[in-house]
Amino acid sequence: MIYPTNKIYAKLTSNMGMGVFAYKDISKGDVIDVNYCIKIDDESYIKSNNKPLIFYDYALMYPKTKKTIDDKSYRVISLGFGSLFNNSKKPNADWRNGKESYTLEWYAIEDIKENQQIFINYGDGYCQYIEKIKNIKFI
Repeated sequence: MIYPTNKIYAKLTSNMGMGVFAYKDISKGDVIDVNYCIKIDDESYIKSNNKPLIFYDYALMYPKTKKTIDDKSYRVISLGFGSLFNNSKKPNADWRNGKESYTLEWYAIEDIKENQQIFINYGDGYCQYIEKIKNIKFI
């Protein structure tokens, strides 16, 4: 199944590379987009010489929530707009397991206005790592 979106668009930002923006107002709780994912093998993800591979900045754990403690998680790359959401410590969107295997569902965690940038939170570990190696502070 393909999930077309008419709620978002991507464009170059002044300081974060590509970003995702609201094409029209999006209400808290609304699904923003659904993306299929590609599983990453561990060998493709391992850091060499203490430098992360490009996948490090784009990988997510799937499923986000497991049904049992024995369920296995995988690193995945979200296709479509999923890999273009930028990070913020004050996000206005989040993701959850999609209804189909290897899909992620992006949804608004607060109201998002037309043309407003959509942010997710990459997690405290990522933020601390990036702040340390690139001397970037996240807001």
